[in-house]
Amino acid sequence: MGYISDAMGVRKVFPRVPSNTKLAVEVPLLFQEPDIYHGYRDNYQPFSYYTGSAFWLHNESVNVWTHLIALMVLLRQTWSLCSNLDLLNDGHAQVFAVYCFGCCAYTLASALAHLYQSRDELTHHTCFYMDYAGVSLYGNATALACYHLASPSSFFHFWRGWFMPLNCFLSVTMCACCGFAKYKYRRPYPKTRKYWQIISSGLGYAQIISPVYYTLIHQLYNRQTTPLGQDFYLHLLQCALFVPGSLFFAVPYPQRFWPGLCDLFGHSHQLFHVFMSLMTYFQMKALYLNVIQKRDIHTDLSNPSFLTTFGYVLVVLVLDLVVVWVLRMKTYQKLKKEAKD
Repeated sequence: MGYISDAMGVRKVFPRVPSNTKLAVEVPLLFQEPDIYHGYRDNYQPFSYYTGSAFWLHNESVNVWTHLIALMVLLRQTWSLCSNLDLLNDGHAQVFAVYCFGCCAYTLASALAHLYQSRDELTHHTCFYMDYAGVSLYGNATALACYHLASPSSFFHFWRGWFMPLNCFLSVTMCACCGFAKYKYRRPYPKTRKYWQIISSGLGYAQIISPVYYTLIHQLYNRQTTPLGQDFYLHLLQCALFVPGSLFFAVPYPQRFWPGLCDLFGHSHQLFHVFMSLMTYFQMKALYLNVIQKRDIHTDLSNPSFLTTFGYVLVVLVLDLVVVWVLRMKTYQKLKKEAKD
């Protein structure tokens, strides 16, 4: 369900499709999306063709620009916020800077993946392997920031010594599971592929955000003695934005209701990008307030060292790149075998 085979019927329904794009039936099955009937780019073109396609309309344009715009906004906000912090001497400021790097890395990886994935089969897989690595890196950097900046001392000391190692494992596992599911399954994808993605990502997110949820509950419980600060409402907002974002990632709506009408604007993955970008924006603001408003709480906790600030993120980055390399080589061998057959 959701794939089409009648090009003529689509041309009658959508006579004004962009002239420099193709219909779904005119591109290989790998590049087709369920319920997305038109707006596809040519395959097997030079990289310059796909770079230039960032500036004309096709069914990946919004996916590219939602995260390119988010990247530019986050870079500006990173510069503005980090310029007020002592990055050389304050370990918690360094944690925040590493978190900002993770935010920019995942939005850049996602934008590039959607921009270049249509070139050929190997590039398609490699782009999304890198996309998963970017999300994994962002998750690890966010866990680092939430643990050191947003958790009360009781939570911090309870998890001390194993919160970040556990997150390293979950982050790399998420990258490996999503990548393996991309490698293993063919279109039309079975629901099992989505389970691989949702379960691995969900477990990682639950652990990443646990300091924030603990803090929200802790602050609500103690609101009689301690007034709720602006950081509370910003964290509440970023958690609220994650809910519709994750739903749009998990389900193929609204395009399943109106096949062909959401090809260029309103596709579920586009909405997922919008909500995740907004979530990241407000999350960054909340964690910045945690840095500057809670210095007394941070002083009572251990000052992050080089290992706890950069070490875990570097480990996850290296392991993610190993996962990407292994999966890319497996994909290359698989495509080469299929070409011979």
